[in-house]
Amino acid sequence: MTEPTRTAWIPLSILGRDPRVNTRPVDNQWVEQHVAAFNPDALGVLSVSARAGGETIILDGQNRAELCRRVGWADQSVLCRIYEGLTIEAEARLFQALNDGRAVKPVYKFLARVTEGEPVAVAIKSVAEQLGWQVSDQPGASHINAVVALEKVYTGDRRTDSPDVGAVFTTLNLVTEAWGHRAEAVAGAILLGVGQVVGRYGDQVQLKELARKLASYPGGPGGLLGDARGLRQYQGGSVANCVSEVIVKRYNERRRAHRLPDWRQA
Repeated sequence: MTEPTRTAWIPLSILGRDPRVNTRPVDNQWVEQHVAAFNPDALGVLSVSARAGGETIILDGQNRAELCRRVGWADQSVLCRIYEGLTIEAEARLFQALNDGRAVKPVYKFLARVTEGEPVAVAIKSVAEQLGWQVSDQPGASHINAVVALEKVYTGDRRTDSPDVGAVFTTLNLVTEAWGHRAEAVAGAILLGVGQVVGRYGDQVQLKELARKLASYPGGPGGLLGDARGLRQYQGGSVANCVSEVIVKRYNERRRAHRLPDWRQA
């Protein structure tokens, strides 16, 4: 890992953040919880990047910096490990390394990998944007945060073991054709369940027919997810696998030819 060039006391007033690098927002709940018991001796050392243009960007310690500001320490200096000469991609890699053991949401690490230029993350984000989606930590229409599921779809079914960003495109295109840009359509278990069907059965699946049957599913994606959870209660397995099983049964309804093998027997 990159080593800091020096350690120094830096005024809080000049410390900033770049959301392309430090992709997670300030945890205001954590900050508020620590205001009453603020202990300057417990701040530790922040890690920052001193950029050539004069900016100093926090790589690790933004919550502690905000805590200092909330308790009236905005005009004070804090001890920092200073990294110099980093590109923005190197800053993103370092952010991930410094926070690897922390409770950082997968979507924030994913977005940092995009900034870093990591090929898998960049490819998945590109596919999502092609289909009108935005990878984001925010809820709402057209937003996806189930990046773990998307990466599992990319990796492929364990039986084929063939990483393929095309599977991500097909999966996202199916749920978008069926349900539009609804947040429920891109729940992790839905994406992984649909992706597993695409990965396992491949050309056996008539995609337009599958999209039509998903679109007419009672209760939409929420109904599909509810039925999968109910199936899991008495049959076991993961919710995503139960989504796949329910989808295969739905697809096979009223089909006499070209039926898919049952999910648990395939």
